[in-house]
Amino acid sequence: MMDLPQNTDTIKQLNSLLICRTDSIGDVILTLPLCGLVKSIKPGIKIYFLGKQYTRAVVEACKSVDEFIDVDDLFQKADSKQVETIKQLELDAVIHVFPRKRIAKLMYRARVSFRVGASGRMYNLLYCNK
Repeated sequence: MMDLPQNTDTIKQLNSLLICRTDSIGDVILTLPLCGLVKSIKPGIKIYFLGKQYTRAVVEACKSVDEFIDVDDLFQKADSKQVETIKQLELDAVIHVFPRKRIAKLMYRARVSFRVGASGRMYNLLYCNK
């Protein structure tokens, strides 16, 4: 069993979280323990996972993920419908595990209040706040 992080206050305040990992299936598999860690800190949290269609079965097999969102389906919609779709999820936070500018910008436009991204990406300075 892994040790929990010392400061879990932020996670305990969340009711819903989106994990974004839209690259290869191996990297998606390596990200799934993050979902389990979050659920161990806040069991009632709703975890959404944004990924590619071919990773759906693997993600849905993870008991810690509540709902899978296909990134390609999302991006086939008009920009305003993308924003509306994300807003309907009533997300408290998003973690950009695999950074993509288009997704970071969408989460910003959808007014997700807590947006976590890699500091090494210049666009995350604009679209993320953690």
